[in-house]
Amino acid sequence: MKDLTKMTNEEIENAFVEMGCSSCMVDDEYGCNVVFTHDTINDFLRAVKNYNEYGEITHNDNSLIIASVQPRRGDQRYDVYVIDFGDIRGVCND
Repeated sequence: MKDLTKMTNEEIENAFVEMGCSSCMVDDEYGCNVVFTHDTINDFLRAVKNYNEYGEITHNDNSLIIASVQPRRGDQRYDVYVIDFGDIRGVCND
């Protein structure tokens, strides 16, 4: 699915770095791997309302950051980064 971006792994990783996510890697078994999906940014905005808790949401046309996400009570908190690459979105948790 990543091939739909027409971007190199480095370009995708740099896009996440520009958002503040320094540990997101494409195809890296040790890093926080980027996942690709057809879900839209609006889908993520709707889904977060069902989480146990979440912090600040930063949203524009092409990206979304949801701080301190805790999907279920007792789960570890993390930040979610979503970038719209056209036909697909890249998602990384940090």
